[in-house]
Amino acid sequence: MKLRATALLVSCVALMAGPALADGTQAEVQARYDAWSRAMDAKDWVAARAFEAPGYQSISADGRSHSGDEEIAALQQANVQNQQTKTVITSVRFAGDSAFVEETGDGQFSQRDAGGKVHQYKVHAESSDVWTKVAGQWLILSSTTNEFDMSVDGQQVAHQVRPKQGA
Repeated sequence: MKLRATALLVSCVALMAGPALADGTQAEVQARYDAWSRAMDAKDWVAARAFEAPGYQSISADGRSHSGDEEIAALQQANVQNQQTKTVITSVRFAGDSAFVEETGDGQFSQRDAGGKVHQYKVHAESSDVWTKVAGQWLILSSTTNEFDMSVDGQQVAHQVRPKQGA
């Protein structure tokens, strides 16, 4: 169960989005990802949810879909410490009231196991995000993790790649 909660954290790390995108430049979008990273690192769950459009879904590399409520609950349950996350946009394309973002997210955090030992985690995810304009504000509608890797104490424990569509 703890690995599932941690895997959901990886999905959240992959998002790193903010409450609103401005008028459509990559720098403005990047600023929103940076702001959301700060909220997540601070465990400000209200701010973390403020960027989500109604019906928001996060889809993990293995195809499981999670709502924003499910993601936040998993993050709270995981009780990670010393979280530091960073997202870098690799491309963004605007089309009317939609924005399509390709991004990579990297994070590290510590987590105590049932025996009290502290473990160091590192995660890397590559994701495709879709933003939509709602009542004049850009909100994230979906995030699909295409690939993620996780290591614990320097040992790789997870590597997932989303199958290509039509493959």
